Amino acid sequence: MAGWGGRANINTGSGRIQFEGSAAAILGAAALVLQAVGGNGNTDEIRRRRAAEIEAAEFKEKFKEQQKQAEEATKRAEEAEQSEKEQRAAKEDAHQRAAEAAEAQEQEVMKREEAEQRFMKEKRLRELGVEPTRKITEEDIRNARLAVGYVESCTNVGVVGRQNEGKSTLVNCFRGIDDDRDVRNAKVTESETTRVAKAYVDEEHSGMVWHDIPGGGTERFSAWGYYYKQKLYAYDKILLVHSATLSELDISIMQLCAYMRQECIVVRTKADIHIQNCHRRQKHTSVDAARKNYIRQVREETRKKTTQTQEVKALRLDFIDYIISEMGILQLVKKTGPPSEEYEHIVDEEELFRKLKLSG
Repeated sequence: MAGWGGRANINTGSGRIQFEGSAAAILGAAALVLQAVGGNGNTDEIRRRRAAEIEAAEFKEKFKEQQKQAEEATKRAEEAEQSEKEQRAAKEDAHQRAAEAAEAQEQEVMKREEAEQRFMKEKRLRELGVEPTRKITEEDIRNARLAVGYVESCTNVGVVGRQNEGKSTLVNCFRGIDDDRDVRNAKVTESETTRVAKAYVDEEHSGMVWHDIPGGGTERFSAWGYYYKQKLYAYDKILLVHSATLSELDISIMQLCAYMRQECIVVRTKADIHIQNCHRRQKHTSVDAARKNYIRQVREETRKKTTQTQEVKALRLDFIDYIISEMGILQLVKKTGPPSEEYEHIVDEEELFRKLKLSG
């Protein structure tokens, strides 16, 4: 039998399987087939198992491929996220650097502006005659107050301005004095060269002291020279009196008050005379129209004057030019009714009283 060979057919129930070879080879193959089909020769089970194995292998390969793709997708997502983070960080860093650069530039601009402001302030102070080495100390103020008759526990107001602007008359009006024969009357006829500052206690307004100061405007003194010589720094407030267009000296005194952080109140006197003159020049208008026109002119001039002082921040002026008259002040002090003459009706007197904290 060892030498037997040839062909052999095995019926599996679903078909025949043919084997060729030696007897041993044929018997061995047949045994395997029969074993695979459980001894009943069924090849369907073999095919199903084989198909299942193939399907399982394919599924496994697909799963591996899908898993690989998923891992690659995850990796790409992580890389994209990392890239986005890096871009965001780079963007934030760029914004931070830009902000720091902008801030540095702003600081540089501010430094330049501050340096420019210091230069312009020093220049303007030199023009005003301020001596850098002459600093006003607390001791200077105490000594000056002793010299000018400063009254403690009162509001001491220094009344300044050019000659013949009505300073003394205004001091008398605040005190309710309109009679030249009154012994309390502040004299109005002395010249700038002979007059000295004099204090007047206000009996009409408790706690107020008016200091009538000689007029400025001479060539002998700079604005600072006048301010320093007249010891204007001794007073709680300065009342700057003028009757027409503000002069260069007026503006200079106001800026010196700003430099010294001292309140300066500006009044334009003789409003009744100016309104009457406007009415006379404008013959076909009413007194009320002339009044409004005069007020408009004063407000416009004030606006222009303030605009001209805006260059130096530390010395900028922002003020109201109170339009008043002698009769208007007396009307409030004596609490009388409006005068018959429309020219003499009040304009800014009530606002001025509130600014000075006077009852009227």
